[in-house]
Formats: sequence, C-alpha cells, structure tokens
Amino acid sequence: ACQQQRRWRVLPSLWFGLFADMSVAVIALLVIAVPPSDAPRADREVLFNHGLAPLLATFLYASSAEGGSGLVARLLRNDALVGLGEYSFEVYLFQYPLHEIFVAL
Repeated sequence: ACQQQRRWRVLPSLWFGLFADMSVAVIALLVIAVPPSDAPRADREVLFNHGLAPLLATFLYASSAEGGSGLVARLLRNDALVGLGEYSFEVYLFQYPLHEIFVAL
C-alpha cells in the first residue's frame, strides 16, 4: 500500500513537469513561427504581450509545484544559472538608483 501511495505521488510531479516543459516549447515555437513584421506595432504584439501569459503562468505554476521535475526546472536550478541570477539582481539594485540620478540631471 505504501509503494502504491508513493507511485501516485510521483505521477503528478511528472505531469506537472511535462506541462511546464510543453508550455515553454509552445512559447518558443510561437516566437519562432510568427513571421517578423516591418510595422513597429503589428498584430503579433497582442500575442506576445497578452496571449502568452496563460502559457507563462502554466510554466511558473507547473515548474514550482511538486518540486519542479521538468527539464526546464532542472536546467534553471543549475548552480551557475542561480548564481548568475543572484549576481545580476545585485548589479541591478546598485545600478538603478545611479541611472535615475543621471536621468534627472
């Protein structure tokens, strides 16, 4: 009985990981498949601003639920990427006030 309960616990984790990976794949395919336009505000802007939000929300929820077992979640948990993210945020926190001071001059 305990082994069967453990198996049912792992199964949702795999599904969540699969949903997260599929949502990233669909976003990438849409970005690649939509042809570029010469107009600065083309019809595709609505797709990229609002249409991809449900897919992004699916990725964020599914990759964080149940420990994030998808390929993208494992890639983003890499120590090098985590360190780069922490470092870039610290640089942003230092740079932003300086930017605002120079813009105000």
